[in-house]
Amino acid sequence: MPKGGGAKSCSNSTTSPRAKNGWTMKIAMKITPLILILSIAGTPTVHAHSYLVSSSPKNGSTVSALPTQVALTFNENLLVVKGKKPNAISITHRTGVPIRQGVVSVTKNVLTVPIASSQKIHGSITVSYRVVSADGHPVNGNFSFTVK
Repeated sequence: MPKGGGAKSCSNSTTSPRAKNGWTMKIAMKITPLILILSIAGTPTVHAHSYLVSSSPKNGSTVSALPTQVALTFNENLLVVKGKKPNAISITHRTGVPIRQGVVSVTKNVLTVPIASSQKIHGSITVSYRVVSADGHPVNGNFSFTVK
C-alpha cells in the first residue's frame, strides 16, 4: 500500500466520453461543409419548363408577305397524346381578327402550323401558343412579327 493510505493510482488508457465527443464534433464540423459543397456542385441544372428557343418568323421581324407556316422550336420535346391536342397556336392580326390556319403538328420539340390565308394581310401579327412539355408542364407565351 502506498504511503498516505490511499489506493494505488492506475493509468487508464481509454479516452473519456467527454474527450470522444469533442473529437467527434471537430471532425463533423470539418466534414459537413465539404459534404454540402460537393452535393451542391454535383447537382445538375434542371429547367422546370419548356421555353421557346426560336421561331419562324422570328419575334420582332418584318416579312414581305404572310408566311405559309409558323414554326416554333422549344428547348425540349413536347407532349403528344393520340386523339388529344395539348399544344396549340393562335395567330391573330393586330385588329384581333384571327388568321385562318391549318392543323398544328408536333415533331419532337418543333411545333408547326400552316397558315391557310390567301388574304393580303399587312401589319402586326401576334402568335400565341400553349404547349405542354414531355414532363407535363404547360407553358404559355406569345410573340409578334410584322407583314410589310
